[in-house]
Amino acid sequence: MSRKVSIQTLADQLGLSKYAVSRALSGKTGVSEATRARVLELARALGYRQSTPGATNSPVAANHADPSEPPFALICMNQLNRGEPHYWQRVLSGMISACNERGWHHAIVSLLWG
Repeated sequence: MSRKVSIQTLADQLGLSKYAVSRALSGKTGVSEATRARVLELARALGYRQSTPGATNSPVAANHADPSEPPFALICMNQLNRGEPHYWQRVLSGMISACNERGWHHAIVSLLWG
């Protein structure tokens, strides 16, 4: 049985803080691209798996058909929420910004559910 790889394990092996490793893994600012690349490379090599609630426990940078293609985010919006346009515009803007920061393709689909 393999041992679970933790953020602390990655931090220790790279000589970084847990904070830096966490920010690198989550794609947040505060670490250089070189550091982020080192963290992601080691995380993949050691089989690090994120354990966030609701996650599918998939490895970092999950395998897909063509690794040269960036991930794709599909954002589904319920048209019934149009009654609060200022709130939902901010939510969508944040999601789009996050996709753009990570180099992900994205699409917004607006459906009428009810």
